Formats: sequence, C-alpha cells, structure tokens
Amino acid sequence: MQAHVVFAFEQSLVNMTQRLQRLAASTDEKDAELNELRAMIVEMRRQTSSGLSGSSTQQQQLESASSLRRHMSSDSIISAASQQSLVSAADVDRKKKKNKNNWV
Repeated sequence: MQAHVVFAFEQSLVNMTQRLQRLAASTDEKDAELNELRAMIVEMRRQTSSGLSGSSTQQQQLESASSLRRHMSSDSIISAASQQSLVSAADVDRKKKKNKNNWV
C-alpha cells in the first residue's frame, strides 16, 4: 500500500518537474524574442536619427516601444462565467433577505 502511494508521489514530482522545464524553456524563448525586438527598435531608432525623416509621433512610438519591460502579473483573471455566477449568487442572497423581511 505505501509503495503505491510513494510511486504516485514520485510520478507527480516527475510531472511537475517536466512542466517546470517546459515553462522555463518557454520563458527563455520569450526573453530571446524580446531581446531581438529591442535590438530591432534600437536599430530603427538609430536609422531614424541618422537621416531618415520621421515624424515626432513615430519617434514617440519608437521610444515607448523600446521601454518595454517584462512585468510579472499579480492580478487574478476572472472569467465572464465566474463573474456572472458571482453576480447571480449575490442576487439570490438579496432575494432571500428580501423575502425574509417581507415574511416577518
């Protein structure tokens, strides 16, 4: 019995390790792509300032694009269905309270 539990735990650890490795690889790919984009932006900015005539709007777009940085998200995402169910639950509670008040 214990051997089965230990095996299941080890399998779970292996699965989590594999998932972490995939996530790390994905993160590395995204970081590499961001670095490439930043290099392109720097090159475009250099070309723009060296002789190509660009409008101030284009300059501002280049400057804002080059300031892109990776930010970790701390906000949770609630789906529309979840929001709807929360609203529905609140409506049911309100109706129950209203009915109780009318009964008394």
